[in-house]
Amino acid sequence: MKGAKLENQPTSTDCFGSHFDEMLYYTEIMGAVFSQSVNILSPLTLALLEDSGWYRANYQSDYVQISMFGHGAGCNFIENNCIDSNGKVPYEFQEHFCSTPISLSNGGQINVAQSGSQTCDPSHTQKTYCDLVDINQVVGIGKTGTILEPAPPKFQYFEGRPNIRPYIFTNADFCPVPHLDPQSCIEFNGRSQISSEQVQAGEYYGSDSRCIETDGSRTYSLCLQTRCNVELGKVQITAAGQQRTCQYDGEIHTILYNYNNNGELRIKCPKAALVCPDLFCPANCAGRGDCVYASDREDDDDLFWDTTTHARCVCDSDDDDSDGCFGSNLTFPAVYGYAYENPDKADKTMFMIIVGSLVAGLAVIFVAVRQWKARQNVFM
Repeated sequence: MKGAKLENQPTSTDCFGSHFDEMLYYTEIMGAVFSQSVNILSPLTLALLEDSGWYRANYQSDYVQISMFGHGAGCNFIENNCIDSNGKVPYEFQEHFCSTPISLSNGGQINVAQSGSQTCDPSHTQKTYCDLVDINQVVGIGKTGTILEPAPPKFQYFEGRPNIRPYIFTNADFCPVPHLDPQSCIEFNGRSQISSEQVQAGEYYGSDSRCIETDGSRTYSLCLQTRCNVELGKVQITAAGQQRTCQYDGEIHTILYNYNNNGELRIKCPKAALVCPDLFCPANCAGRGDCVYASDREDDDDLFWDTTTHARCVCDSDDDDSDGCFGSNLTFPAVYGYAYENPDKADKTMFMIIVGSLVAGLAVIFVAVRQWKARQNVFM
């Protein structure tokens, strides 16, 4: 997809189209709504700034990260609905959206016993619940006594059930996002008790901890130490005292067999593109190349001789052999009148603009002073 889709719904007092579309760019700092979990300064935002002609970006900065929302999901994420005709989340949308409604207590808290299982937010940095309710059972936030309205017809994804819609967040075209009751894996916030079973499973909090879902063997999610192994090109999770390598997305690992007679506890490997986005085309090729996925390679394609590589940058410059096309010059569409940037020319042009502005400013000040003194009958 060329470019980026802009927001198609009003957000507070914002104008239509003034931010990236929340449906596709939920974790972007340039998204229309500030996220509770993560707001990423991404290569996409830097590319937008560069295309303005006013900025030159440092894609290798520690402050720049690949936005994981929709990362590696393919064209179906752009072209299809977040919920299929059976009311389920299609594979491409899994770990981004959800379809298990929650139930609220009289006090407005999530009734865990009557709600769907705890899950993870799209960044996998927080345990969360699905933002999906039956509007016949709840009232709008801040509107006591007012029943929530059904979603607009084009955003009603559950056939024959117009009463099912998100409770709070509707800017993702009313697609339900798992973000309610966030409990960080980076820093324990004390909002929930950690059971002895979770301790045995390896519950862990820190900068390298990520939220890991179970396969349904439990109704809770876990915070587990997670590593992005660049040499293997794999996600590795430490659970129950052992490091477990995810050979593929969704792989199931049994970590406890019958602790306290609760039966097996099994975890599901997260999508590598979400928890380890830099294993796929660092900095999204810095806007100076194309990211080619191993799944799309041709039979005679020699880009993927290394079987640990998920995706590889094909740079605009044949001389650039860096992982993220950091050595390529920025290219521009022909509509700008030139194809490549000229750093020397850009520097000289900017210097002349600055010097010219200073000279013009001094001249204006000089003339103004002369006129003022003339009115005072004081001559230079």
